[in-house]
Amino acid sequence: MNMIFTGLLVGNDFTKTMGIKVLKGKDFTGTPADSSYVLLNEAAVTAMDVKDPIEMKIRYGRKSEEYTVLGIVGNLVQESPFKPVDPMIILYKQQNAGIISVRLNDGVTPQKALSSIRPIFKKYNPGFAFDYSFADKEFEKKFINENLISKLSNLFAALAIFICCIGLAGLAAFTIEKRIREIGIRKVLGASVQQLILLISKEFLRLVLIAFLIAVPVSWWVMHNWLQKYEYRISISIWMFAIVGAVILLLTLAVVSANTLKAATRNPVKSLRTE
Repeated sequence: MNMIFTGLLVGNDFTKTMGIKVLKGKDFTGTPADSSYVLLNEAAVTAMDVKDPIEMKIRYGRKSEEYTVLGIVGNLVQESPFKPVDPMIILYKQQNAGIISVRLNDGVTPQKALSSIRPIFKKYNPGFAFDYSFADKEFEKKFINENLISKLSNLFAALAIFICCIGLAGLAAFTIEKRIREIGIRKVLGASVQQLILLISKEFLRLVLIAFLIAVPVSWWVMHNWLQKYEYRISISIWMFAIVGAVILLLTLAVVSANTLKAATRNPVKSLRTE
């Protein structure tokens, strides 16, 4: 059976440096004997459709050299995070190192590490430029569009909430002004400020609840379809909508209560004179 694998040449302590877990079998030991063994990632095992490839003989490369599967490691995202990880075969080729990966210990700054590595590199590779990059920065570049969309979404969401609050305050003020006589009569008949706030707020909360119930499935559908383009994605939790709903209800209650409180504390005689 012929299959296409992405080949990765590594040296000592590759899995440790990259933080990759050996899920089954063994890791490279750092001895010359490792050159006859390979590691497979989970995607490769899935593509091969075998239960236990450990000690399995496979041929790889232009010369179709034979290797023995030493272990299985977790998938390593090297290319696009938006696509499934390709089946990968990891070979121990210490002498063919073209890139050196360095993992910094806690407390070691990048500047301090570079000042230590640069003279060593120049000593053994005087004819080559000392080019370097940081894994986190390189990975961030893959999400430039997503970060921009996130910032714009937050900006427009905040603007939309602000406009909604202004509109809600205006609607509440208009509604209360139309019912100012009713509020005055109820107050004369013994209604408390809390009862008046509850009376007015119930109508607005009912409208907000209806709008929320309509918006939730639409929002879920949009988010679900947007997340499908990512191979690695979060799950949409019901708590997201519950928290948003609670915040909206609290904002509505605060805005309506503030306007109702102003009307409820007015002199009822003035309210009854209002046409």
